[in-house]
Order: sequence, then C-alpha cells, then structure tokens
Amino acid sequence: MFIISLLVYVDINRMLNSNSNNFGFATMRGNKIISMENEKMLRHGSKRMMSSEQDKEWYYVKFNKCISMKEKREISSTINVKLDSFDMVTKSLYQLYLNQKQIYLLIEKNASIHRFEPEDKISISDVSQRKEYHKYLIIVHDTYTLPIQENLYQIIAKSSSTSYVVSVSVKKMKEAVKYLSKLSGVSLITDYVEATLNNHYASGFVQKNEQKFAENSEYMPRYLNDKGITGKNEIVTIIDDLIDFHHSHFYDEKVNVTFKTHLPSHRKIVYYNYSGTIAEFQQQLELDSHGTHVAGTMAGNNVCTDQKLKHYDGNAPDAKIAYASNVSNPEKLNVVIKTMKITNSKISTNSWSTRENVPYQTFVVNQLSVENPDKLFIFSSGNMG
Repeated sequence: MFIISLLVYVDINRMLNSNSNNFGFATMRGNKIISMENEKMLRHGSKRMMSSEQDKEWYYVKFNKCISMKEKREISSTINVKLDSFDMVTKSLYQLYLNQKQIYLLIEKNASIHRFEPEDKISISDVSQRKEYHKYLIIVHDTYTLPIQENLYQIIAKSSSTSYVVSVSVKKMKEAVKYLSKLSGVSLITDYVEATLNNHYASGFVQKNEQKFAENSEYMPRYLNDKGITGKNEIVTIIDDLIDFHHSHFYDEKVNVTFKTHLPSHRKIVYYNYSGTIAEFQQQLELDSHGTHVAGTMAGNNVCTDQKLKHYDGNAPDAKIAYASNVSNPEKLNVVIKTMKITNSKISTNSWSTRENVPYQTFVVNQLSVENPDKLFIFSSGNMG
C-alpha cells in the first residue's frame, strides 16, 4: 500500500503546475487571498483516495481559464461535479464539495485546489445583546443533512434542498457558529433575513420611476395602469418553471385548467403546456416558485376580497397567460411558437438566460423574430444588477 501511495503521489506530482501563486478575489465575507495547494492536497489525500469516496469537504477550485459549457458538461459526466452559477465565485473560480478522488481528477485537468477554512464559511453581523435569540441561514450541499444539536441551535426549517434556518441563543452564539463552521457540508453561515413583499413598489416604479416614494406607504401609483394601459386583450406566453394556477392571482373558480387545451374563457390561463399528471405537477411545483413569481409580476390579478392584495397585481393585470414550456426543455424555443399560434399570443417573455454565449440559441431567437415580425420576444438582462 505504501508503494502504491508513493507511486500515486509521484505520478500526480508530475502534473502539478505552477499555480502556487497567491490568488485574490472578493466574497460576501470580504476580500480573500488564498494560496493554491495542490501538492498539499495530494500528499494528504493520496493515502485516503483509494479507501474512501464518501468523505467530502468544501474547496475553492481555480481553473486556468473560463470554463465553457461543453467543458462543464464533460466535468459533470466524468467527475460527477456540477459547475453551476450558484457555486461560481469568479469566471474561473468555483466553490465545490469534493471527495479525494474528485480532487485528483480535477488536478488532472490543471485545476488548483484550496480547502475551505472554517472562517471562510462565516458572514455574520454583530448581534444586539438585548436579543435573546438570533436566526442564521445555513447553506449546505444538497446531499448533506445538518445534524441536530439542540444544545447549540434549533433547526426551525429546511427552507430548500441547500439551506436551513436555525435559531441560536445569544449566549451560545460563538460556540454554535464555531461548531457549524467546522461541519464538512456547510459552505456558509449568514444572518437570516425575513423576506418582504415588494412587488407593489416594483410595479409602480417601473411604470414611472420618477416619482416620490414614501418608505412606509402601502402603494406606489401605477402611471400606465392608471391611464388605462393594463394589458387588456393581450396574451403573454411564458417559458419558465411551472405556474401555480391555484394561486389567487390566476385562479378561476368557474373554469378548470386542463393541460394542453386551449382555454379562452379562463380569466387568466388560456393554455398550459404540461405533459405530466396532476400528481406530478404538484410534486414539481413544490421544487421552485420562480414561474409563479414571474407570471404574477407580469400579469397577476388577485381575486381575493382583501383589497390590499390588489397592490401585488402584475404590471399588466388584465393580460392573459399562455404557459409554453419549462426552461430545461431543449425544444423550448420551438414550443413557444406553437403555443403562441394556438393562443394568438403576440408577446413572449423570458426571465431566464445563460452565463455563456450560446450562438445557436441566439440564432434561433433571431430567426424566430425575423420569421414572426408580428411577435415580440423579450428576455431578461440578468440578475447581476
């Protein structure tokens, strides 16, 4: 075993490049300077690599260039590591949850590795001693389960597949944070902030952004809606995650939604292109609410008796919606035209994009625009500010 480990180390050592220079970058925890430590990783990891693929930790992984979509797919299939936007720190730097075998394979691809230190995981503010408890958001890998430690913290909720909300006594805060930061599957500990609803401000602001804003007001005037421009007689086609048609902004008590059927009499949803069963629909709907959020922002129109909820109506509350496809469907841009023709929709809204330049996708959208001059294709500019 010693000879095998030595041969493994010697062989790997030949692959080490000159990436031992310090590398600096900005994070939400402040500026970070790290020294990539491939050689150290290999010395400590070569003995364990053959025996265990289960022990994982978080690492910074730096590639010598920006990784293309093709390269990301190759890494995903050969090393079983996803390089998605949630794990990207810079264009060439990712934070990844790896075992020793994956580290070895990444170094073969000239990547440089640096293990997370406990302090790399902490981004918290000072807490008033007048508070008895404080809430933290704990980000983990989706394969990791946060252990129960009721003497240090209480798990309030698992808010997603990669996050927990915990409550910590102020008296045990330092001890709890120290413990959490040393857990292998934890990548971030930060303050938990309650989400607030702001669409009633956003819709008014985008309709006329040169108007006075009172922070404590419940409503911002809607310049276009107040002048009668409400989306009436328009149908907007959406490509996104599933839309919850039971939501009060879309629900019609008189007309049921039937998949893949033209529903011109429904007050909001005129077409819903979904191939699964209702049970599958409900299960998928619980995974992400982005499609519902997008549809509500665009054309939501609340039917509840509480008039305050009308403040959260969409920018075009009288428009109707045609749901064409989810974002992951490779044929989504072809499906959107079919849906628009079925419903006589003239507008396609797309609150999604790619981080890489995809010439083919750009070509298809341009072709659709040329071939359908009566239709408008709108894409979001991103979420980066």
